[in-house]
Amino acid sequence: GSAKRPNDQFMWQCFGPWDFKHRTKVSRIHPDNCRILGAASHDYLYKPLDPELAQPYYPFDVVDTPTVLIAPTWHYGEVFSHWGNDRDLFPRLIEHISNQGANIILRLHDSFRFDKQYRTFLDSLADTYDNVMLKYKDQNPDNLLDLQISDMLITNFSSIANLFYATGRPTIHIYPVKSADEEFLWRNQTFAGVYKKRVNSAKFIWKLSPEKHGGLLANDFKELTGLVDHAIANPDCCRTKAKDFLRRYMIEPDGQNCERTWNALVELVEGAEKPQYHPTELLEMGT
Repeated sequence: GSAKRPNDQFMWQCFGPWDFKHRTKVSRIHPDNCRILGAASHDYLYKPLDPELAQPYYPFDVVDTPTVLIAPTWHYGEVFSHWGNDRDLFPRLIEHISNQGANIILRLHDSFRFDKQYRTFLDSLADTYDNVMLKYKDQNPDNLLDLQISDMLITNFSSIANLFYATGRPTIHIYPVKSADEEFLWRNQTFAGVYKKRVNSAKFIWKLSPEKHGGLLANDFKELTGLVDHAIANPDCCRTKAKDFLRRYMIEPDGQNCERTWNALVELVEGAEKPQYHPTELLEMGT
């Protein structure tokens, strides 16, 4: 059935009142089909995790050594193509972070989105540097632990940033294109391919402009490395800005997002009836 009319077989998760407004006014989903639930993972991300619990899942020290999570989206093709060449700039970034005494989790989107030569290049980075762990989304879909143990996120506006903000730790955003009006992968392959038409500007696609974020913004490679140094030396530099972003565009973490999400799922599947089991009971049962 249609999402644009009241439909008890369909429900859309909204991250907050602003997202609700965007989905109903811009995406034109009927308000009856939307629920303001927040992001379930925020219930875990806004509270520190004992890194000792995570240590068995990483090949390097995550207890006493800072960890930088690099998690770009695939929409814009190569991460640094608008600044140069990934085969030049990625090793330089890794060297710079390594010289600061930090580990790196390099988390990419689905491996099939990249050509074989590019995957071989990424594999070589992980093979060359002992402090680099490479993950692809289709092979390692759960990113929660990476988010919990990372001391910093670097991304070109992947949606993963909206989750990491809940930690209050630094997020460095790579301005994703030279200009919002230039050609890039998502517009060429996704929008034009699916909808059979073109758009003149990335501004049409973005929910928010890159200037609206919860951390730091790098407009060139030199600025990026400088912000890495700043974030390592000042781990609380983005805490206030991240909190303000969540308050404005999502829901400030309150520990109730999982409960809201569960109740919405029960409503969708079982109607007004109460569920047979509560989520914590399912966990205890090993389900």
